[in-house]
Amino acid sequence: MQLNDQSVLLKQCSDKRFQAFGTGKIFERRVKRLERRRNWITYLGIAVPLLVGSLGLSFGGNWVKYLAVPAGIAAAIQLILSLWSLVARWDDKYVYAVSAMQAQTKLFNSWDFLAKRQPANLEQRIDDLAAEDQRQETSDIAQGILPEEKRFAMRAALYHYGLVCLACKIQPPSMKASKCDTCGNF
Repeated sequence: MQLNDQSVLLKQCSDKRFQAFGTGKIFERRVKRLERRRNWITYLGIAVPLLVGSLGLSFGGNWVKYLAVPAGIAAAIQLILSLWSLVARWDDKYVYAVSAMQAQTKLFNSWDFLAKRQPANLEQRIDDLAAEDQRQETSDIAQGILPEEKRFAMRAALYHYGLVCLACKIQPPSMKASKCDTCGNF
């Protein structure tokens, strides 16, 4: 393998590492958001009946009539959220996001290893890893990654590596969104 070919392969490894890092951040963000939503549904499902029951037992039957309306409203909200989570398939999306985050972390680590260590069989390892990367990308595309999430991923990777955005020519100083249509507006 010639030196020029080696530098092209190492550039490919670095680019793929950058992309895997950003994509992992998309799914990490989704995991956190879905986990919060799922926790609220679980909390309301337990807290409302527990609160009504404990107040009813503590203060007797006279208080139950005052708790019926607020408890009914809270139960209705909990039922609506539960229905929404079922229709929107939050549990399925959560499970996929966790597995995608793990897969992207594995890809990131593998690309990073190849970029930094340059094993003797670099070309073969890149081919094998590129096939795995392509399978994961195909699965991830089916999850409907939004343009805002892509910009978030770009900013996360630029920030992590201390690189300058090619569009706005600014090195992100933080993860706070900017007005840039490449690394902001998320």
